[in-house]
Amino acid sequence: MKNCVIAGLAIALLSAAPAFGTTATQARPAAAMPGMQVVDVAGNPVGIVQSVSRNELILKTDRHEVRLPLRSFTPDKGRLVFGMTRGALNRATDAMLAKSFLPGAPVHGKNGTLAGRIEAINDQFVTVELQSGEEIRLPRDSVAPGSNGAVLGITVAELQQLVKQTAAQTP
Repeated sequence: MKNCVIAGLAIALLSAAPAFGTTATQARPAAAMPGMQVVDVAGNPVGIVQSVSRNELILKTDRHEVRLPLRSFTPDKGRLVFGMTRGALNRATDAMLAKSFLPGAPVHGKNGTLAGRIEAINDQFVTVELQSGEEIRLPRDSVAPGSNGAVLGITVAELQQLVKQTAAQTP
């Protein structure tokens, strides 16, 4: 999984100053569309809009895809202006990612159900202690950061099935 969609970052970024002196409640760019360029208040590139939903968009920087509230952007000349530089957004995202991948951090299935907690982590693997007490070692890229810890690309039921299959194959 890619570094993707940091919902918790959206709350932290609401305090970022909206561009051109507008207030956050005024700025809801109805014209936000995938492919739009996003710039900071100085006009420097921040990223490209990947997708837009009713109240938020996913912005791709040079390093991350981040879910942010639409009201954090101001439309200007066919692009969107954001109150943070790309570097500041990347640093804030890195900080959120670091919290998602610490031992003890919760791990959720893709449907949001709690699967367990991170027991150990290294460059290649994440060991998850499931709520049942069983442990499973997963490739690190199968776990992504989320707003409340780490997120798997599968449901908890699918993970439990994987644990059973692994146990059956172990001599």
